[in-house]
Amino acid sequence: MRLSTLLIALSLIVGLSACANSGSTPTSFSPQSQTALLVVAGPKYSFAANTGFRRVDLASNTFQPEYQGFGTGGLTGGQIRSDGPVHFNVREVVPGDYALVSLLMVPGNTFWTCMPVGGPVFTLKPGEVTIVSTLPYWMETAAVPRPAPVSDRVLLDSFAEARLAHPGLIGEARVARPVATILWQSGGVGMTRNCSESPTFRRLP
Repeated sequence: MRLSTLLIALSLIVGLSACANSGSTPTSFSPQSQTALLVVAGPKYSFAANTGFRRVDLASNTFQPEYQGFGTGGLTGGQIRSDGPVHFNVREVVPGDYALVSLLMVPGNTFWTCMPVGGPVFTLKPGEVTIVSTLPYWMETAAVPRPAPVSDRVLLDSFAEARLAHPGLIGEARVARPVATILWQSGGVGMTRNCSESPTFRRLP
């Protein structure tokens, strides 16, 4: 392997690790918690992939500092699994509205999708267990097929099975629907955080 190729590969691995924002799965959560429990349902890819969220203020149309990156495949921090059709990543986050800003997959080549032409926004409330399915947003490529759709009922049943190993995570789960869709100026090339480096956005009617 040429040195330049090796350096690029190493930098990508480091960048992916940083973007994944890997953390351990929470050990306890309840309806009395002041945080929100974000459960990201993602495709069961065997290779490294990353999903990026940014907290947004819909009143001022601005991005907030909080970024949450969720990895699957080779990036498994905070991930719980079941025998169902998806991977689940679970993390406690500051309550509020979060936009899906980026998707990244590395199945040999790198496929990078920023979402500035239509990022969905989901509301996360304190004390609530909220499942956000990213399956509809993964773009079909020549190398990787779009994930098959999964119904809300199957998502809820699969998550109930997956969290049997985490009895401290208490509370009825719900599957979120987008409350808004936003547009912004993409940062272009860079790690997934740069997909939303613009300070402001506008909402689609």
